[in-house]
Amino acid sequence: MTRSGGFPPATRDDRSAQFFDTLAEGTLLLRRCVSHGHLSAPEVLFCAECGSPDLEWTPSQGGGHVVTWTAIHSRPDRSGATVVSAIAGIVELHEGPWLRARLLAADPAAVRSGAAVRLEVVETDGESIYAFRIVG
Repeated sequence: MTRSGGFPPATRDDRSAQFFDTLAEGTLLLRRCVSHGHLSAPEVLFCAECGSPDLEWTPSQGGGHVVTWTAIHSRPDRSGATVVSAIAGIVELHEGPWLRARLLAADPAAVRSGAAVRLEVVETDGESIYAFRIVG
């Protein structure tokens, strides 16, 4: 688990409590339609296939690849150099759903579309959140 003060805090409600409890243990949960088995991102309220609100939590393997990404730059430092403050991206999980997430990489130049990623749980001042570390 990584600790970072640079992430906005996440807060739970009754509907998200199981998601945050399980994420704090290192497992990302997805939403699965009880009727069709279609998998969706954690925040969905209805099945994209049939519109059913009958969804259950199911664990993700935690791996996938980068679909697209962008570097978010901070203001130039005193020397005039711009600094990458965060990398935001869309990750396609092995199970199929696409998630918006922070991408973690020691070198922002190492991020590429198609790059393999692995789930990393990040502690914030609120709840733990998910991010993905570039691997390989």
